Amino acid sequence: MSAAHRVLFVDDEPQVLSGLRRSLRKHADRWDLRFAEGGRAALEVMAAEPVDVVVTDMLMPGMTGAELLAEVRRLHPTAGRLVLSGHADREAVIAAVASTQQFLSKPCDADRLVRAVEQVLTVRDLVLDDRLRVVLGEVQSLPKPRSVHQRILDLTAREDCDLDQVVELVESDISLCVEVLKLVSSSFFGQQREVGGIAQAVSLLGVDTIRALAISGKVFSSGATPDNLDLAALRTRSVRTAALARDIALAEGWETPVVHQAFLAGLLRDVGLLVLADSRPDAYRAITSVPEDEHWAAHDAEVAELGCSLPEVSAYLLGTWGFAMPVVRAIACAPAAAEGATGERTARAVDFARQRAVGRAHVDPAAGDWLDAARLEAWDRVCDRAAPGQGAPLREAVVQSAP
Repeated sequence: MSAAHRVLFVDDEPQVLSGLRRSLRKHADRWDLRFAEGGRAALEVMAAEPVDVVVTDMLMPGMTGAELLAEVRRLHPTAGRLVLSGHADREAVIAAVASTQQFLSKPCDADRLVRAVEQVLTVRDLVLDDRLRVVLGEVQSLPKPRSVHQRILDLTAREDCDLDQVVELVESDISLCVEVLKLVSSSFFGQQREVGGIAQAVSLLGVDTIRALAISGKVFSSGATPDNLDLAALRTRSVRTAALARDIALAEGWETPVVHQAFLAGLLRDVGLLVLADSRPDAYRAITSVPEDEHWAAHDAEVAELGCSLPEVSAYLLGTWGFAMPVVRAIACAPAAAEGATGERTARAVDFARQRAVGRAHVDPAAGDWLDAARLEAWDRVCDRAAPGQGAPLREAVVQSAP
């Protein structure tokens, strides 16, 4: 990790900052550590020198953590924004959701805090264009049909509303899926844990919290969906990719956590399109104008427009939001994964599944001996057995909290 990475810790209690300084001292050779007593002092630090990651307490006098991170998002959108707090109630957390990329609940040991910060710093290398980093850093919510927000409000207001109905609604929209998974990948509303799918994610949040989030307008809101964004087609393709990646992993006999990671990586592989369609419409049009089954031409168009691939954009977002690193790596490495560790093989499966979801697979010969002709034929047979319209239930997706 480069010593140029500057990390700013913010708290109104000097003794808390002193404790952080002591516990993080051994990382001073990799990070340029800064400490600020309160939100105003933090903004002064950031005005004087760029900061890569901000980690702040939530409840502070004068300027709350939510208010601070809203200002950081506005003034310094490329900086990672994390909350480290143990006393915030649901209303305070909801107020911070739009501007907070990860939420760490106290007690939080130093190793976990370090891993969270390092994850944000690691994924920064996936996107080097500062203009694109600004666009990705400004994201508060993802585009979705105008009707979705009202449907959530109407459904959760009913006395006979049950969890299955909410799960069905969340599953119907890929943006809702991502936003719910983001909330449970970090510890916004409880401790981080491994989650067994959309149904469990919705259950952990609870109907009351989902309704409160919808009422706040901070999450699940329905702005204007870009005219060029076909959300239904994106969902169909994403679910198809997830199903095929899962089936390949099962056929390979990979361990259950790896199967789940393959499914989730397939589901979220194209999440970057949701942001690009709204914030970089010209780039979005150039990328999506390439026929879906022309895999390498599409990759070249992505790099030409963005300076990186679409999967790398998606991985940047998900890594910043605290999704499990095996999932992030499987997406980021998908276009160029080579023979090697399980993670790279998962990336290969995801990339192959994505190609088969839209046509035939064209495999990079750099794959090496592991992905040989026999294995490719076996994977093709797995995909051929899946019905063309098959869509895996999204509730099978598994979220693993960042370690």
